[in-house]
Amino acid sequence: MNMRLGCILILLLCLMMSNSFSQTEEGLQTDYIMGGGEALLLDDATWHFDLGNYMRALYLFESLDKKYPGSNSYKYYRGRCCIEIPNEQKKAIEFLEAAFSNDPNLDDILFYLGKAYKVTYFFNEAIGYFKLANEKKLTSEDNRNLIPNLIAQCNHAKELIADTSKIKLMLKNIGAPINTEEDEYVPLVPSDESMLIYTYKGKKSTGGLQNIYGEPDPDGAYYEDIYISSKNEGDWQKPTDLSTKTNSKYHDAAITISPSGRTLFMYKDTRGGDIYVTKKTKNTWSKPKALQGDVNTKHFEGHASISLDGKSLYFISNRPGGIGGTDIYKAILQGNGTWGEVVNLGPTINSVYDEDAPFIHVSNRLLYFSSKGHKNMGGYDIFYSTLEQDGWKAPVNLGPPVNTTNDDNFYVVSANGERAYFSSIREGGFGGQDIYIVEPGIIEEKPKLALLKGTTMKNGKPVEAQINVINIITNELFGSFQSDPESGKYIISVPSGANYKLDFKYANIKTRDTTLYMEDIAHSEIIDLEDLKYFVEVEQDFELSDKNNQDLDSINTLQKQINQKEVEAAVEAKDIIFLKSLTAPREYGVSITEDGYYFHSEKIDLPESFAYYDSIEFAVAETLTEPEIIPEADTISEPMMDTISEAEADTITAIVMDTISEVVPDTITEIVMDTISEAVPDTITETVIETISEAEPDPVIEKESEPEPVPVVETEPEPSQNPDNIEGEISLDNTKPKLDSGNKFEDILFDFDKHNLRTKSRQELEKLHDFMQDNSNIKLEIAGHTDAIGTKKYNQKLSERRANAAASYLVEKGLPKNRLQLYAFGKEKPIAQNTNSDGSDNPTGRQKNRRVEFSTKGDFSSANPENLVSFSRILSSNKDESRYSSDGKTFYKVQIAAYKYPENYNGAKLEDLGELDNLFVDGITRFTIGRFSDIKEARKLKRIIVKRGVADAFITAEVDGDRKYLNELNVQQMELSQVLPFGNIDANKKILKKYRNESARGLKFNVKIATNSNDIKEANISSNLGHKPICFTIASFNTLREAEEFRIKARETGARNPFVIATHNGQQVMQEDLINNNFYTL
Repeated sequence: MNMRLGCILILLLCLMMSNSFSQTEEGLQTDYIMGGGEALLLDDATWHFDLGNYMRALYLFESLDKKYPGSNSYKYYRGRCCIEIPNEQKKAIEFLEAAFSNDPNLDDILFYLGKAYKVTYFFNEAIGYFKLANEKKLTSEDNRNLIPNLIAQCNHAKELIADTSKIKLMLKNIGAPINTEEDEYVPLVPSDESMLIYTYKGKKSTGGLQNIYGEPDPDGAYYEDIYISSKNEGDWQKPTDLSTKTNSKYHDAAITISPSGRTLFMYKDTRGGDIYVTKKTKNTWSKPKALQGDVNTKHFEGHASISLDGKSLYFISNRPGGIGGTDIYKAILQGNGTWGEVVNLGPTINSVYDEDAPFIHVSNRLLYFSSKGHKNMGGYDIFYSTLEQDGWKAPVNLGPPVNTTNDDNFYVVSANGERAYFSSIREGGFGGQDIYIVEPGIIEEKPKLALLKGTTMKNGKPVEAQINVINIITNELFGSFQSDPESGKYIISVPSGANYKLDFKYANIKTRDTTLYMEDIAHSEIIDLEDLKYFVEVEQDFELSDKNNQDLDSINTLQKQINQKEVEAAVEAKDIIFLKSLTAPREYGVSITEDGYYFHSEKIDLPESFAYYDSIEFAVAETLTEPEIIPEADTISEPMMDTISEAEADTITAIVMDTISEVVPDTITEIVMDTISEAVPDTITETVIETISEAEPDPVIEKESEPEPVPVVETEPEPSQNPDNIEGEISLDNTKPKLDSGNKFEDILFDFDKHNLRTKSRQELEKLHDFMQDNSNIKLEIAGHTDAIGTKKYNQKLSERRANAAASYLVEKGLPKNRLQLYAFGKEKPIAQNTNSDGSDNPTGRQKNRRVEFSTKGDFSSANPENLVSFSRILSSNKDESRYSSDGKTFYKVQIAAYKYPENYNGAKLEDLGELDNLFVDGITRFTIGRFSDIKEARKLKRIIVKRGVADAFITAEVDGDRKYLNELNVQQMELSQVLPFGNIDANKKILKKYRNESARGLKFNVKIATNSNDIKEANISSNLGHKPICFTIASFNTLREAEEFRIKARETGARNPFVIATHNGQQVMQEDLINNNFYTL
């Protein structure tokens, strides 16, 4: 503590000396810095900066810089904070350049200017500043040692961005309800991607805000918890905390999950950091247990990954003897259940810097990890290495858009390789760390394995079973797997290259007559994966009861499905050709002709026993291997197409399937003849000739266009002052319906998530109304549309409201509603691309899609019935401005969300409660529902919203169209000296009278001080946003009585303007809410 005070005093002396002249010019006294709370403010700023809490430090330095703009030091530290905060990095150059122009001799200023240009992708400028910093004595030795690697990172970044040879990766934010304005990271999925487990840190964290000792502290930090979400019809459901057994008030982080999803490895902050394991038992998770053996030490052991067979664990540790800081190690599961044989993966994988987050794919040949070394762009980059016979190959950087100049980490890949999940903080996100999806997840050859899943049952009910997978070739146990004891569901991933036997055994369960033991094999399956060339996913349920169960007599139930799926995968990969859909029992003839080759035909007899999706290979390869040029006079007169090359002819394989799902023609003509129906030996009476177009060329991998300076996920900007003037070309050539050649009516456009009519839209509707009045014999079709952001259901409703908004305007103008027919298409019929070719957001295109179209020619009448919607009047659609009060009245609304990027908010779960309204202030869009003159009505709505899961909803006021917090209304009505705990004297009296000495879990009363009355107001307002730049907590109590007594004593002893606020789990609450929401009885 003394050391800290000493550092602060030294910094203060430096600030006083460097600013004495500017302060004199501004009429400021040096000693005033040490009065009025500035010393405490600077104390907090430097303390948070040293701890790495850059966001909090930034707010404090910003406050000081605004008060003393002549200080270079405050700008300097603002710039340094911005470098460390991805969403603020663009501002770093401005602050550091300003500080440098006023004082080029600031310590390390050139070094940090280099970092500021590097993180904003100005690599040449960054290299220049780094070289200058390396030459200057003002650069510290520690920073000077970092410069060579930083310059190397700049050069690596330029190379990676310029490399267009890699497969194009599509990146998207996983969105709500997973991502919030808090931190979500370390995404984990089982082989079937049916659930997502991840680490969360934020307002919902167990224990709330805590200090480093785990004690509640409003100025502390949140600790990590584990959350889980399931997937339903392709959508992620609202996440919940994993279990009270796994989440404590300390750090609990998910680090890897078994392919079956039944075993979770997690990190706990014990003994420097250890790895624990928890297993799913019925509908809960077991109490975590520390791994036994040689993995955990007194040093740090963190992120890990478990292999497909569960016998190898890859993990990171900073134990002595490593190559760099944290290295990746591998441990082997021993016969007694402990982990041993720990080895370092060596210098190919581990660098002299830090490695993190290993992930071994279920194929067991791809290792993904993050590193600050190798050919790195900055921070942690994600790499992958391929396992060959001689070991791991040199790591490959995934490059943009996955990797940035900041930290990109925790990359995990789905079993089929189609997707990957990782976490990152980047511009355009929800707030803190977000989870992103990458497609494809694997850029190398896709994995060759079978994913088997289904349900084990006994007498039609789910039952727990053990499934042993045995390698028939080696007679070794590949792995032992359990089906879920509650649902009976099993997930098993089996690699190619061998034949396997699957033994299904009961768990030890009792029946009326006997007990079924694990030793009793209820069923066995044989699968041949020796030559499997693709990823196949098979779902098969097994009834294990032997009563009237013919399925138990078959051992190739899975094999049939694997064969079917393998053919489908081959078709998708365009490795085989479908000829024709044939039905059994029947006899067919197939002939193949090609210019320069002999005519070839085959007879096919399909009996009743012909297996579904069996295949027949013709020996045409032998027939056509020796081409013979036939004289023109002897040419066989048979239908034929373009010539194919000899190489193509040598590999022709005709596959006859019972079902045809896709035609992949090359330059072959097939003639399918039904030789049973009216066929004679040399005469074809019925020939089905399918016309085949020219062969498609090999797919061309589209090269990336010139990359943007910063590879970020772009989001929709706020509408400009003239939102109707949208520039940009429509990239899809969909013809828009027109009324007639003489009257062309434009689409009317809408703001994001709105159905309110713009001024230009009303002008267009006026023209349309006049046209309809002059043409009384025609009807008008109105079609509403949205952009691609949001769920299908929500956008369908929004497009319906937009169509009704236009219709309501026309009806209010006197047009009969029976002359209108309304349609709503949601996001299904875009006329412009919602995203650019590189996967980034296209706000211009999305604006084009947020529209209502008109037609008098029946262009929409062919739509599906669900697109036809009924008319529902939207009142005052042509008087949008009437929604604001101008008579001084106060209205109350319920705020449900606040987003920097409003398109990330999904309000579908509250859409039935009323229209969503939003207000853009200070760069934040705030969403509200309802508008009441009586606050009691607003409170009723708030209770409903809270019950639906929006726990942080609160009431705001609208006065003359301006948004106000409730405590602002109170502060404006009384002198500061009258302000009791948080604004409402009557409510405080009720609390003191009824709950004087009572406390509630998570509820704290904090006594704070500020510098002046304006600061009080600012503090009260800002605290609702989670920002507290100039307020200081001097004491915290469990009851309001204790807080009030301390506040009075503090004021009597000279404290300036002490006041009390209440917080619940770290979030400020109003005193009315303590009473209305029964905080004391929660």
